[in-house]
Amino acid sequence: MIIVMLLLSVIIPYFLEKRIYHPVSITWLSFFLPILIFRIELSLLFYVYSTFSFLVFIIGYYFVFHNVPKYHYDEISNSSGFNCVKIKFRLIFIVAFSVFLYNFSKVILAFGINAYTTISPKDIELTFGGSTVINYLFFINLIIPSISILLMHKFGVKKEWLIFLFVSLFSLGFTGIKSTLLFGLVISTFTYLNCKGKVQIGAFSIYTLVVFFIVLLMFFFVNLEGDIDALSYDKFSSLFFGYVGYNYLNLDLELNDRSSYEFGKYTFIFISKLIDPTLRGGYFASNDLLLIDKNYNMGTFLREYFVDFGFYGSLIVVFVLGAVGGFLARVKNVRDYFLIFYSIYLTACAFSFFGNQFIRLQFIYLAFASFFIIVFLKKVRFK
Repeated sequence: MIIVMLLLSVIIPYFLEKRIYHPVSITWLSFFLPILIFRIELSLLFYVYSTFSFLVFIIGYYFVFHNVPKYHYDEISNSSGFNCVKIKFRLIFIVAFSVFLYNFSKVILAFGINAYTTISPKDIELTFGGSTVINYLFFINLIIPSISILLMHKFGVKKEWLIFLFVSLFSLGFTGIKSTLLFGLVISTFTYLNCKGKVQIGAFSIYTLVVFFIVLLMFFFVNLEGDIDALSYDKFSSLFFGYVGYNYLNLDLELNDRSSYEFGKYTFIFISKLIDPTLRGGYFASNDLLLIDKNYNMGTFLREYFVDFGFYGSLIVVFVLGAVGGFLARVKNVRDYFLIFYSIYLTACAFSFFGNQFIRLQFIYLAFASFFIIVFLKKVRFK
């Protein structure tokens, strides 16, 4: 069953659109491949539910993709508004980098110059992002690399924009949150692939391996605390299973044991965080959720939808999710902010094995921030 799903997730989009990276393939390769790799034992209900979710996602995607007309816009000269774009983009970068320096200085003042080698990542995270409003300004660094790539594609490669790209990515490694740098890298990669257009399999494989290598480095230094002696196969595999395997087991537990539903509490958790920005712990920090082990609290991207709406209701949400992907894939070249939206959407798809990024306030914020930044820059369009 899993092998069939893996093959279909690649064959269907390639046969219909001749593309090797695609919302369908990215979402479901990410979801099904770890089950095969880790040989996770799951119930029949899990396979029935995931199979229906897979099919409904595809139906939602292609229903919208083939019914939304393909829009075009007039090409704008590369020289149009170039100086204005440079000035405005510098201003955005200065704001984001200044916030990074402010947050970084808080960590150093609190724990000393050796903070990042002696203090736990959780303590660094709470200190670095202690001010919610300021921290969300810092998160602009997640999309500055993507906008830099977009501008380089439009106006040509400039040393200044390369500096913006690498400095912003570099700053993401100091938050104490293991996933922040990874999200920035993946969003940037998808932006580059979308700008490039038709991507060769070899190039795509290299990008994937580079990101995977960075993930391994982050995993080693954070979870093993740089201890080479701890780098054994058993230790490494058990840690990886904690980050991957328990997610499926938690979803499986919900599918088999849940007796009541939350009716949107988790799907719309971002509204609660907008009302109370100090809310910590994210969408998984609640006694409402069933966990195999309280130390591993994620549940793949499907869990919250099922917890809120049950079997059939969650399939409607999955249909909408696929439809959003179909819409973005159709219009991503019409306006630049659609392309950035699409890259953020694909990044959320790429982490479907882990948790639901679509309902995180951070991802919703990034989508709106990219829109306002592109509008602020003006006259920058992707073609």
